[in-house]
Amino acid sequence: KHNELLWNIGNLALIGPEYNQKMTNKSFDKKKEILNKSEIKTTKLIADNKKWTELEIKARNTQIQNFFIKHWGKLNKDETSSR
Repeated sequence: KHNELLWNIGNLALIGPEYNQKMTNKSFDKKKEILNKSEIKTTKLIADNKKWTELEIKARNTQIQNFFIKHWGKLNKDETSSR
């Protein structure tokens, strides 16, 4: 189950390699300190969670999927109507 969630898009964050190395094998509380410093809103939002379990990862995965469906769907609709 761990490997299944490890590379799930809901468990991934946009961070620089220097932060990624600092976060490796740290508790979620320690990771939150680093995530809170991010200038990327979606990365910073992860730190708002009290814990980071399968439930939170799957919820974030759904939010990201819905975002892309909403925006790509709109993009595809706009592309179609402009032709």
